[in-house]
Amino acid sequence: MTAVRTKDGLTVTLEVRPLGRDLLAVLTGGAEHIGCTVLAVPRPSLADPDRTSATSSVLNCVGHKDEYPCRKVAEALCARTGATVVCTGGLHVDGAGPEQLRCFRDLVDQVLEEALAALCP
Repeated sequence: MTAVRTKDGLTVTLEVRPLGRDLLAVLTGGAEHIGCTVLAVPRPSLADPDRTSATSSVLNCVGHKDEYPCRKVAEALCARTGATVVCTGGLHVDGAGPEQLRCFRDLVDQVLEEALAALCP
């Protein structure tokens, strides 16, 4: 499944595809690149063992700040589906200011919610 959202000239795309029982997610916005890769593995929640949570491992490219959105996507998909998830990608616009960064965060939230609704009806 693919979710795309655009706002204020910025576009964020989240592509999620199954790999057997696992999921591969690619998150991009602006100039496509790999800034970060996150592996999320399901586990019982520490707060409530009846709920599923995720433990994640992160690989960042030097100088990139894509960990927050990629981790958010990987852990949310993992916890909701119970699948092992890899999320990779990056968000980049030259000279992005605080407003563009907020817009990217909002768009990531929107594509993630669309993906969760499609994968976990």
